[in-house]
Amino acid sequence: MSRSADIEKRKAELCARIAVRRERWKAAVPARADKAFEAEGGAPAAFPRSLTLRLLLERPALGLAAAAALAIAGPRRLLRWGSWLLPLLMQR
Repeated sequence: MSRSADIEKRKAELCARIAVRRERWKAAVPARADKAFEAEGGAPAAFPRSLTLRLLLERPALGLAAAAALAIAGPRRLLRWGSWLLPLLMQR
């Protein structure tokens, strides 16, 4: 058996293992979770689910403005605000 044939065989075996793992993963994450999420009034099961990420992907200038505001605020102020705001957000 030549070296290239051996590489092709190993590549095919690897692709088969990846396909099996993908199928296992899809079976572990049932579609019912998406339907239940939508039934509760959630957003459709589109990528990305996060409204914040969807907003930033649709409006990249908003992300740049937020990054600029964070850079201007400075790390000390951000830590102070975070220590005050994070407990409030985690209660939800």
